[in-house]
Amino acid sequence: MIRRSVVLILLVALVACGAGQREQTIKGTLVSTNAARDGFVTFDAGRQNQIVDRAKAAGKSKVEVVAEIAAYREQRAAVVDLFEAAYRTIAAAAVLQDDAKSLDAVVRATELLYKALQQIKTIAADTKEPTP
Repeated sequence: MIRRSVVLILLVALVACGAGQREQTIKGTLVSTNAARDGFVTFDAGRQNQIVDRAKAAGKSKVEVVAEIAAYREQRAAVVDLFEAAYRTIAAAAVLQDDAKSLDAVVRATELLYKALQQIKTIAADTKEPTP
């Protein structure tokens, strides 16, 4: 779900040409970024619940559970920051008239976001636990 949404972000962002297409590209990128965010929120909540459930099942202490959640939240902080960057570049592109630079920034921000989403999913998969 996350992957499909972020791929849509990139495809929509790469289509930009004229002023009308520029507006459509910005709007489409915003909608796609929102969809990716919604998918990430679902993944994130499930992942944190999974960490807690597995730690409790393993008989870990509350301190250990909190430490595992904190470690995961450090990893997810980069994704949250990249969502913020993507939204900022989308806002800038919507306001600025410089097609090339502002849309290039949107493409770059969404590419970085996509890579970060893939990385956090890979980390979850590498723990040999099914992702939520």
